[in-house]
Amino acid sequence: AGTEGDPVDLAEKRTNNFWNKKIILTSTPTEKGLSRIEKAFTQSTMEEWCVLCPYCGKYTPYIWENLDFEDMMMACDHCGEKLTENEWKERPGTFVVGNPDVTDTRGFHLNEMASPWRSWKDIVADYRAAVKDMKAGSDEKMRTWVNTSKGEPYEVKGFTVETDEMLARREHYQADLPAGVLVLTAAVDVQDDRFEVEVCGWGKNYESWGIVYDKLFGNLERDEIWNELEE
Repeated sequence: AGTEGDPVDLAEKRTNNFWNKKIILTSTPTEKGLSRIEKAFTQSTMEEWCVLCPYCGKYTPYIWENLDFEDMMMACDHCGEKLTENEWKERPGTFVVGNPDVTDTRGFHLNEMASPWRSWKDIVADYRAAVKDMKAGSDEKMRTWVNTSKGEPYEVKGFTVETDEMLARREHYQADLPAGVLVLTAAVDVQDDRFEVEVCGWGKNYESWGIVYDKLFGNLERDEIWNELEE
């Protein structure tokens, strides 16, 4: 698209002259809240591929959380009865509307559990490999697995701490250098008329102590203030 604008909007503009146009957006989702296909899907009929349960007579989607890793059988989301992979894949299937308020845009979703080319055993193996990498500190495999196997946007989960909890962990110390300080670093924030200097002490596991914080005012184009900073 270059500098012309949004590529999807440009593609849709190209269809304006055709009375019988049909616009199809197809993709695996990316990151939750940022995924374009996720946003488009929520504005559609949101139809999910489902298979007919022989026990309760209702159509159930392929739900990853309903899969038992031990016997590789999936439970019906309505009655809880379990069938094997082959038994479910041999059942009649249809897309079930999840957003009946929308009628002008149809949207379809299915995950890899419905694939005739991939076994549930292989999908579980990929999942376990992704979990192993997650425990080692990398979420790349899990991101790929969620996007391509579950067909869902990946949600990045951050770590948050309550403000009161952080304040409660503050410590009062009298010594210039508390026990545990191994390294000192100085950081300088350069402003138009001053330096703001902070010296921090660092210990094991990145524990830190505030040692000195000071503001040095002066003309930064003259040597005096730089000499003061050096001292």
